[in-house]
Amino acid sequence: MKKKLAFFIILVTLFASILAGCGDGEVPKKSSKKEFTEVEEVEKEDNAKEEKTKKKTNKEDESDGIEKESVKAKESSKEKETEKSEDSKTEAKEEPVEKATPEPEIVIFKGMGNEKSNIQYFDIPEGTTVIGREAFRNYNQLKTITIPSSVTKIDDGAFSGCGSLEEVALPDGLKKIGKRAFFDCKKLVNANISDGLEDIGAEAFAGCESLNSIYLPASLDSIGKRAFAGTRALGEVALPESISSIDEGVFLNSAIKKVTLPNTIVSIGRSAFDQSDLESIIIPNSVRTIEDGAFNSCYLLTDISLPEGLKTIGHHAFCQAGIKNGNQTVITIPKSVEMVGDEAFQEVKAVRVPQEILDMLGVYEDGFEQNYAYGSKVEVY
Repeated sequence: MKKKLAFFIILVTLFASILAGCGDGEVPKKSSKKEFTEVEEVEKEDNAKEEKTKKKTNKEDESDGIEKESVKAKESSKEKETEKSEDSKTEAKEEPVEKATPEPEIVIFKGMGNEKSNIQYFDIPEGTTVIGREAFRNYNQLKTITIPSSVTKIDDGAFSGCGSLEEVALPDGLKKIGKRAFFDCKKLVNANISDGLEDIGAEAFAGCESLNSIYLPASLDSIGKRAFAGTRALGEVALPESISSIDEGVFLNSAIKKVTLPNTIVSIGRSAFDQSDLESIIIPNSVRTIEDGAFNSCYLLTDISLPEGLKTIGHHAFCQAGIKNGNQTVITIPKSVEMVGDEAFQEVKAVRVPQEILDMLGVYEDGFEQNYAYGSKVEVY
């Protein structure tokens, strides 16, 4: 009974407290774990949304920044290109315009044909630059020819076979005399060559039996093969320093008695003075090669001095040199020689040869005489 009464009192008290708490008309709700969980989840979702929004905003800001930088870079590039184009235009304006130099007009005089071959005098027209190939070939009656200053080249065979031509004055502007240009002009006494000539072709004056003098200018670069072969009146020649080699047979069978060689000559060609009337020659220290037959059958040659530094002496190089002169020379071979051709000193008065060359050739004194100096006295030093 007491227990029931106590329970009843508690219920009344509880009910009264409930009524007192509801004076506002609100019914209090019971808190639960589920409600707190939902609140936390809502807060998390809000936070996640805010983070996404921030990231999106940051990305947009970054992309805006990249786009802005790209735009700036493009603008800067355009400005630089504009500046370069303006600079190039300025440079183009400032640079002087070079005018093309017109090439000189070539006017070739080709001759007048065989029907005019009996003329004796002729003036080549002013303004002509080239006397053509074989323009006056075999004009046997032609005695005098006037060449204007405009001519720079006399082509191959231009006056070949002009047997009556006695003298020709070559102009200052002449650069080249072609092959056989004056070949077999037997009465040609003098060819007045002026400074400026650069090239004399092969056999240019070959067979000019009356040619007694020739001037070779410092401008001359080359003299062709047999250029003065058979010039039986030519007595003396001085080669300019512009020449580095004497070609094959340049003075073959000429009457040349004395020649002056510059210190620029390095080689004397095959048969260069073969059968000439050469009496003396000083071979400069620059010469390294004397080719086959260079002084072959130079019967009057008595004064020969070979330089130290000479390397090669070709076959028959001095064969029979000086045999018709009572004062035949003694030729001394320098120790620098590395090659001696067969019969190089055949039938000369005497040859002095160093022991080193005998050792190089693998012969004794009598072997050297037999193979290289047959009919000559050999002295070893």
